[in-house]
Amino acid sequence: MSEQQRLKPITDNYLELYSRAMAIVRDHDDACDALQEAIASTLTRLGHVRDPYLYCLRSLRNNCINTLRRRKRNAPLAEIQSLAADLPNEQAREAWAAKEQLPETQRALMILHDIDGYTLPELAALTGTSISTVKRTIAQAHQTLKQKLEQP
Repeated sequence: MSEQQRLKPITDNYLELYSRAMAIVRDHDDACDALQEAIASTLTRLGHVRDPYLYCLRSLRNNCINTLRRRKRNAPLAEIQSLAADLPNEQAREAWAAKEQLPETQRALMILHDIDGYTLPELAALTGTSISTVKRTIAQAHQTLKQKLEQP
């Protein structure tokens, strides 16, 4: 069976796949991103999976779930950013300066986790350290920031 024939169920059911993604994430852009990632993943594994359509379907579901998890993690950040927008410029500058004073590793891990939505296992794999080390480093960054911002 050729690659074209193996991909036919995916191309024929593109709208169904998109509607499944929309039902989960309820956002056009996120649904398109999840579907694009699922199709790309399927294409890279095409010779290794028995049924590309089912693989694509599972990959789409997992991508949608990850999108929802990222949203949930980033929700407090959006609240913090909206509160920071209301802060006087002097306080906002102080918060930014405090973040910039953190050690490079703490600052990088905190930004990747809190803002970019990387998970602890992803960061551990990225840095080549254990999950507990990453978690501890991020907690130290938060604690240091809190202390710097509470100083008179």
